[in-house]
Amino acid sequence: MRLTVPVEALPALGEASELTQMRERALARGLRERQRLEALAGGFKPTQWVAEHLAMTRQAVDKRRDAGRLLAIRNTDGSYSFPLMQFDEHGVVGGLEDVLTAFDFDDPWLRLAGLIEPTPALGGRSIIDVLKSRPPEAELRRVLSAARSQYAA
Repeated sequence: MRLTVPVEALPALGEASELTQMRERALARGLRERQRLEALAGGFKPTQWVAEHLAMTRQAVDKRRDAGRLLAIRNTDGSYSFPLMQFDEHGVVGGLEDVLTAFDFDDPWLRLAGLIEPTPALGGRSIIDVLKSRPPEAELRRVLSAARSQYAA
């Protein structure tokens, strides 16, 4: 059986071209935003680097990632890259796991933005910058509250 579509149902040639251009512009904007976030995050590191930095196996890193205790971006080849800003000389930035748990969304790019974008509730500082300053308990509660309300509907 052959399906046919009436010619009048097809987009005009100019419309198809315009839709293609709109799609390409949207993809380009998304790529630029991802590049901007990667730069703000200090770049990305592969799983092996994270395993060595945290003195654990790659499998242990995978378990922490799967449990939402480390932020990772899935690459097109199936491997993962970890934003560098979540690590310090001691390992994982203190309080990060609590913040990742407090976020009410799972998209890793949105989580990354939530960590590194200035947050009005924190006086314009980013969540990760406040965490890296090793805040006292009261300020850590403000950070968690900001994380819970980040991008809330």
